[in-house]
Amino acid sequence: MVAPHSDDTAFCAELLAGLKAEARRAALARRTGCDPALGAALATRLLTEAPPPPGAVVAGFWPMGQEID
Repeated sequence: MVAPHSDDTAFCAELLAGLKAEARRAALARRTGCDPALGAALATRLLTEAPPPPGAVVAGFWPMGQEID
């Protein structure tokens, strides 16, 4: 037996995929216009405003494309 809302679920999944794709396009457009020096400025501000405690483990990531570095 198929749930009566299965068509709605497929529609919602398709709608959500479209909204996510648009959000990614908008974020990419914003990043493309950013000054490359913002990464260093962000790191300096973060370490000044909220330094990790001694011995803390800090995670990071490798930026992809135009992501802040």
